[in-house]
Amino acid sequence: MKILVTGASAGIGQATALHLAQKGHHVLIAARRKERLSEMASESATVVGDFLVGELDLSNKASIDAFVVKHKSFLEDLDVLVNNAGLASGRDAFQDSQYEDLKVMIDTNVTGLLELTRQILPVMVKANNGHIVNLGSVAGI
Repeated sequence: MKILVTGASAGIGQATALHLAQKGHHVLIAARRKERLSEMASESATVVGDFLVGELDLSNKASIDAFVVKHKSFLEDLDVLVNNAGLASGRDAFQDSQYEDLKVMIDTNVTGLLELTRQILPVMVKANNGHIVNLGSVAGI
C-alpha cells in the first residue's frame, strides 16, 4: 500500500509512519521540519526500509500546492492519507489567547488539512479506492 502520513517528524505521526513501514507499506512522510524527517528516515532505514520524505507546511497553501506537484507520481495511486499534522500554538486560556496563535492553529489544523485532502481526494474518487484518517488531539478542547 502507498500511504501518506503528515506530521511524521515526531509523536504519533512518527510512530504511525514507522509502524506502517515495518509492515512493508510504501510511506511518504511529510512535515514542516524536513531535517527531522531526513534524520528519522536515515536512522530507521536498516530497520524498516526506506521512506520517501517531503517537506509540507499545512499552514501555507503554496507549500501544499508544491508538495502535491512534487510528489504527484506517489500520490496518483495513494491508498491511505493519514492527516496527523497539527499544532497547538499558545496554550493560554482561550480568553487570553493571541489572534496570531489562533490563526496559525486553524490554518494548520483545519484549513490546511482540508486543502490537502481536497487536492488528493479526486485521485481516490477516480480509483474508487482509498481511505482518509483524520487525527485530532486534546488541544482542540
